[in-house]
Amino acid sequence: MDAIGPEAALRLIEVFGGARIYVPVMGEPIEHSPLFPILGADALTALVNACSGDQFILPRCERYMRAQRNAEICRRHRAGERAWVLAVEFKLTESTIWEICRRGAAADADASAHTMNRANERGSNYGNPNPSKGR
Repeated sequence: MDAIGPEAALRLIEVFGGARIYVPVMGEPIEHSPLFPILGADALTALVNACSGDQFILPRCERYMRAQRNAEICRRHRAGERAWVLAVEFKLTESTIWEICRRGAAADADASAHTMNRANERGSNYGNPNPSKGR
């Protein structure tokens, strides 16, 4: 998938994850390929040039895709979107949206605490509201 880049590869995984895809043979019209609407002409041509005639079973990347979805839910909820709107859009329950946001906030707090601890281990005043007084 190096030939098409990570963004195009993720689009393929979102649509065809877990399924076998067939790369058109060089010289065949790419417009008839089911990959064409997802990748577009440039990326599909690059894939054909790199893997003409090959077939792949694309991974589903469930953990990664779920983490991306959850991050999007948290970002949008923090920006003011209502939980019930997100629940309908993502086909989840409202309580699941709240749980995702709660875990996302806890993860953000853990990451912030980790950053502070690392800074303190290095003797930094990062995060100290009054650095002139030391730690």
